[in-house]
Amino acid sequence: MILSKKLRHISPKRRRTLTITAISGLFVVLVAVYTFWSMNTWSSYKTTYESWQKELQVSVDAAMALPGTTSAERAKKLTAFKNVSGTITSAQQSLCHTPVIIAWQHVIVGLRQHEEACAQTISKADTFGKKMQMTTSYLESEQTVAMTIEKTLAASQDKVTEATWNSQVTTWQDADKAIGKMSSGATFAPVKASALEKVKVLESTWQELLAAHAAKDKTKYTEAQSNLTIAYAALGSLSTVSAGQLAPLTTALQSAYAQLFSLKT
Repeated sequence: MILSKKLRHISPKRRRTLTITAISGLFVVLVAVYTFWSMNTWSSYKTTYESWQKELQVSVDAAMALPGTTSAERAKKLTAFKNVSGTITSAQQSLCHTPVIIAWQHVIVGLRQHEEACAQTISKADTFGKKMQMTTSYLESEQTVAMTIEKTLAASQDKVTEATWNSQVTTWQDADKAIGKMSSGATFAPVKASALEKVKVLESTWQELLAAHAAKDKTKYTEAQSNLTIAYAALGSLSTVSAGQLAPLTTALQSAYAQLFSLKT
């Protein structure tokens, strides 16, 4: 109240001067605060994508280092690969976003370089993510075939007697159908074809054994037994076929990895 009375005694000209001074001072403060906040935001922008890249490398290294010998190990590795792909997809939507209030500042060369570096990081991550998705898709198909054959082998080798020979034919027919109807990419097609060929041989050889047994043809029965041993052993060659098809995918993935994390190839 006392202050209001004092202000009434100030001349209009003096009052305008004080008002302008106050507004100017406030403007200077706001500019200083905005500048400080802008620089902090840009610094955080740079730190964020660099930290994300380092964290991604840790996740990728951990996923690629996981063993993949058993079905359980392959399943765990696949989950880790999928998690990495999800991380990359999520980052594409938000990592390089610049707040609207400072977006205009990218005309400044030094700040524009941060945006360009982030965009390059995301672009390389996208390439790596696509290569990883291709590898993941391949490994999923490989796991499906492996689990089908493992399940069929377990069933066909568990207490096999003359009374269960008919079920062996059915078991391998089921495996034939399961592998035949599965969807897979072009890279896995040769592995799928090889698996189907070997499964069909086992299916037909068991039928030959049954026919020879029913006809009491010892020669053909002995021959069928021998062929069964060969047919079962041939399943092992699937790993060689698969390794050959997987190799180019692995090479492409490693190359994309080196590009993303700036390693020399």
